[in-house]
Amino acid sequence: MQPARLASAKQKVNLLRSMKDSSELIRAEIGDIKAIVKAACAMEAAHRGGAPVDPHEMAVQVRVADIILGGVGAYLRQAHGELAVDCP
Repeated sequence: MQPARLASAKQKVNLLRSMKDSSELIRAEIGDIKAIVKAACAMEAAHRGGAPVDPHEMAVQVRVADIILGGVGAYLRQAHGELAVDCP
């Protein structure tokens, strides 16, 4: 995660801590989520030679989830150190 995005993520987490309801968090992030969905649709359209892409398609949903969860994971690793996982 880039330093500017990391600082932004820290600010968002601090905002999250002060919010009472998870729906407030979602409303606060809608603009960013829309931009991520739009970019994912554009990337998928480019892979298909410019054909229009429905934002509800699985390929778009997976890409959006990867981006969002990747950002959260990067923030958590930075804030709390590498998360150690033991596999049996």
